[in-house]
Amino acid sequence: MKRNTTALGREVTFSAPGEYVPGGIVADADGNFWLSVFWTRRPKVGYFIKVDPKEMKELESVTVNEFISPGYDPTHGISIDGDYIYLMGVQSLNTEFYYERSGVIRRFNLKTKRLEKAGDVFKDVPEVQFIGCNPIVDSRTHLLYIPGQTGNGKNGPDDNYLLIYDCSGAKPVLKEKIQGKTSNIRYIFIN
Repeated sequence: MKRNTTALGREVTFSAPGEYVPGGIVADADGNFWLSVFWTRRPKVGYFIKVDPKEMKELESVTVNEFISPGYDPTHGISIDGDYIYLMGVQSLNTEFYYERSGVIRRFNLKTKRLEKAGDVFKDVPEVQFIGCNPIVDSRTHLLYIPGQTGNGKNGPDDNYLLIYDCSGAKPVLKEKIQGKTSNIRYIFIN
């Protein structure tokens, strides 16, 4: 058993092998936490771990043979709506992680225990080349919010977008593209 300290400052015990980098934490409808972590020595192996927050013990662990993104900035890295945990498909480049390399919307199905591609921001909105922070889904409205930019700000001001996907159907569908009303979004939080 491996003991790891969560973002909450308490240790949680779980059985997956190796050294980890936490990717995200989110509470499900039952009040349990789901953690996403990836193994530092094998970046193509990740885990979703269900944790009892009272006992801080693992209830369930699912291995996925794909990269699971680390959290970006101080947001929680993953977001939940019903039976799906949403995250962006970050790619590894020289041991650093860059959101601008992938616009793939990923979701982990809590029923089938599979990680699946749910969409691609860069294909839906070709002018967007950079994702500013983790996406967040509002479980009351089933809307997924993703900030996008035409660049990474290094060459001056970029056009900024707030992309809103409807996740109430079989796959997320781009519902709205708000342009020029935001600037360099780094955090999205929903009350």
